[in-house]
Amino acid sequence: MTDTLRRCDACAAPVPDARVLCPRCGVDVDAPEAPIVWPEMAVAFQPPPSQRRHHGRQLRLLVALVLVLAAAIVLVVLRANTAAEVDVPVLPAAQRDTSEEAGQDISAIGTARAVGADDSNPQAMLDGDTATAWFGEAPTLGFVTREQVALTLSQPAWVSRLVIANGVHDSLSGYDAHGRIRQVELLFDGGQTHTATLLDIGRIAQQIVLPEPILTTSLRITVLGVYPGQQHRDVAVTALEVRGYPPTPGQVVIAEQRASDAPAVDPGPQTGR
Repeated sequence: MTDTLRRCDACAAPVPDARVLCPRCGVDVDAPEAPIVWPEMAVAFQPPPSQRRHHGRQLRLLVALVLVLAAAIVLVVLRANTAAEVDVPVLPAAQRDTSEEAGQDISAIGTARAVGADDSNPQAMLDGDTATAWFGEAPTLGFVTREQVALTLSQPAWVSRLVIANGVHDSLSGYDAHGRIRQVELLFDGGQTHTATLLDIGRIAQQIVLPEPILTTSLRITVLGVYPGQQHRDVAVTALEVRGYPPTPGQVVIAEQRASDAPAVDPGPQTGR
């Protein structure tokens, strides 16, 4: 049996009676005025604007954190490659070979402080007697007072270290009763400075070892901090020795010129204020 043909109202194409859609234009021949509905095309998912802004902020924050981390790594590397000024090492005197170093004669020693008169005896640090000691004023709050010891060498020298009997050494009770130097600043000719933190190790001589010997004619020691005594508010040193090497004649000229331009100690001993 042959299907009856009819014409499409849209394009006049023959359409079998049994078909609903025109094989040429796709119009529904039974309802020609009905809109043609085509399958929708797949569209990529788009988040709402508020969610897109949130993701944008997260991305910017992540980029900023990466940049900060990279900058921190670069700063650490730069600091590792830069010589920073730190405390010079302090060791018990017995732990270093001193055979190549010699004690340097001190022609003058004095003390000076910012406030008050000096009634102590700085020569007690040089007399080699453990029964005597120099007593100075401990720094006050805010460093209003800073006790200083000024040393002038008999001749220029390469200073490599200082040996210090810190505190009172005539008895254990005297050591505990009086303060001991905790931190000092060392000033040499030419404006060279180092800081050192001494150890509170009892009646044992200890040494401040300089990273490199310094050519100088004088030395100024400024007391920055003190281990407090149990009974007295002062600071004491029983003995002080400067060790180093003699310079060549040419280096003596350099040392004298440096002392003339920027001396660590003004000419003449400081035995008053």
